Amino acid sequence: MKRKATKFMALAISTVLVISLTACGDGNGEEVEDAVTPVEAYRSGMAAIRDGAGEGAFILGCNAPMWPSLGCCDGMRVTGDINRNWKTFRMLAAECFRRNWQHGRLWLNDPDCAVLTNQNGSALTPAEFGFHAAHLLASGGLVLSGDKIPELDGAARDTLRRLIRQAGAPARFLDPEFRTAVAERDGRTLYFFFNPGDAGVDFLSPLRVRLAAHSACVIEK
Repeated sequence: MKRKATKFMALAISTVLVISLTACGDGNGEEVEDAVTPVEAYRSGMAAIRDGAGEGAFILGCNAPMWPSLGCCDGMRVTGDINRNWKTFRMLAAECFRRNWQHGRLWLNDPDCAVLTNQNGSALTPAEFGFHAAHLLASGGLVLSGDKIPELDGAARDTLRRLIRQAGAPARFLDPEFRTAVAERDGRTLYFFFNPGDAGVDFLSPLRVRLAAHSACVIEK
């Protein structure tokens, strides 16, 4: 499932079902047949949702048990919920990067919404928004806006357009700390550099880059 598949889904899907807060039974609820395990009961319920949704529906699991959901969902949330603060930006990036390998193999990854503006008293810096956008781009996954698009300024709209345009194969990380990554998109190579730390850092490989604290950059060649 490369970028072509993602584009097709964006154009062709008429029904998107977000299945949120699903869980496997723990035996404390209503009685089920003794021969049915909690995972089997969960998968039976998901199969009923799939049948009811109809052909062409896109099933997006959200806060769902991942392994029992294999084959049941077209997309899967792979992070916690987005919030407009730096701690959340940094945490969700770390969660997403550890699950990049799932994208296009098990389902389409959903890294949660792109939020590109300060609201309700939030005080994120442009560099921190850039880190968030680079994280979403590296994921290659679904792009869902958490902002009201008509209210975005020109720079934020350009960022959102790029995220949509360059969605595709997930970035491959080059180090165990998830600081550098590379991705091939549309015949171009994207180099990603992430600095979630509180001090500037110099990268020497694969390119020479200096990043300030709480920032990221994407170099396209």
